[in-house]
Amino acid sequence: MPSLGEVAKCYHTLLLSTSPKAKFPNAEHIEFDEEKGFDIIFAYGKA
Repeated sequence: MPSLGEVAKCYHTLLLSTSPKAKFPNAEHIEFDEEKGFDIIFAYGKA
């Protein structure tokens, strides 16, 4: 769904992608590791 990045920009929302296969345009990709999940969340200030 490449249009999700454009919609997110309209609402001033950060779109994160964690899939190693699907990297969407206008989305920020982060590698997700189950053992470091909370560290990743806190790094983006979402918890």
